[in-house]
Amino acid sequence: MATCLAKILVGYFTLVPLIAMGDDKLNDPFSVGDEPLDFSGAAESTASIYKLENEEILKLSEKAENGDADSAFRLYQYYKFIKLDIIKTKKWLQKAADQGHEIAKKNLKHY
Repeated sequence: MATCLAKILVGYFTLVPLIAMGDDKLNDPFSVGDEPLDFSGAAESTASIYKLENEEILKLSEKAENGDADSAFRLYQYYKFIKLDIIKTKKWLQKAADQGHEIAKKNLKHY
């Protein structure tokens, strides 16, 4: 009986403050005080940090073909996480590893 009464009281004292705040506070879990949180500067997803523009792809490709392991690895990330192109992913990962990129060498073991 005491346990049941305790549960009712906990529920009551949890709901009363929420109801007093009004429906807008119940329906907006991202509000802090009177101001909503600002997510405008947040990335859409973690993978979005690997996105490249066409001009960047051309520059990185040229640098990678001329021996720049970091550029090759950056292209690997782009094709793996943005384009989801397994052929180009493997191509750029292999090139980065061949050019001495340490992380690429480790990642290549998974292909």
